[in-house]
Amino acid sequence: MSDTHLLQDIDDRVFEELCQLIYQHSRICLTSEKKTFLSSRLDRHKRELQADNWGAYLDKLKRAPGLVEIENVIDLVSTNHTYFFREPSHFERLSQDLLGAVIKSHPAKKSLLQCWSVAASSGEEAFSLAITLAEYERQFGAINWHVHATDISRRVLIKAHASIYDIDQLNLPSVDLLTRYFKKGTGEYEGLCKVKRHLIQRVKFAHANVFQPTLPVPDYLDIIFCRNVLIYFDTPSRQLLITRLENMLEPGGLLLIGHTENLSSVSHKLQHLGGGIFRRPH
Repeated sequence: MSDTHLLQDIDDRVFEELCQLIYQHSRICLTSEKKTFLSSRLDRHKRELQADNWGAYLDKLKRAPGLVEIENVIDLVSTNHTYFFREPSHFERLSQDLLGAVIKSHPAKKSLLQCWSVAASSGEEAFSLAITLAEYERQFGAINWHVHATDISRRVLIKAHASIYDIDQLNLPSVDLLTRYFKKGTGEYEGLCKVKRHLIQRVKFAHANVFQPTLPVPDYLDIIFCRNVLIYFDTPSRQLLITRLENMLEPGGLLLIGHTENLSSVSHKLQHLGGGIFRRPH
């Protein structure tokens, strides 16, 4: 029997219980058409746990001490498609006028502009935001800012912490940014580049599930990137998340979601600025 046939041969009951387990610990919602996707993502893990079939695999997950194996499952099913300056209009609008408005509305008692990349993956979004802030600072004068970056996947955070990327995949809006914020590799690292230390020092990566009770980010934030995240959740989870993010925003603060996402199914008091950008009213 081929591996392909085995990957497709997952029992409906086991599939439903696996989906419930994943939902319970991450709120990622998998529908029935994701059966082949789930089995293909988890097949290697099943073999590593020496489970003969999907039922035995589910039993091993339930009996495993702690949350290590459950976290491995969530890590494997989470999608980490990302690249530098993805959906570039968001960064363009920040540079052109939105950052200035946020800074102007910034409470005088605060000395630090706090930003959060909710699903930072391997770091490209967080560093794109950091570069945008650093470029604004170069043009308009010193501002104090920090980017907090989290992800539910420990695997991709390893790459984010390393901060090393293929030069050909940087997709930077200006070639000047390469020399300003990246150090080119030589020898065995030819074709790679590492984010420069002065930028790394202003970005902090941490493992987090956005629904966990306590988050490793400040209670109040000025800019939140939560892009291409809502699509993985059902409506109750979206409502819970948006309410939480809205409450964490400073008045005048910004929430950015993916271009293909919307907030039509949830209640909120945010002002829509177009293109997936929302602002908390004063």
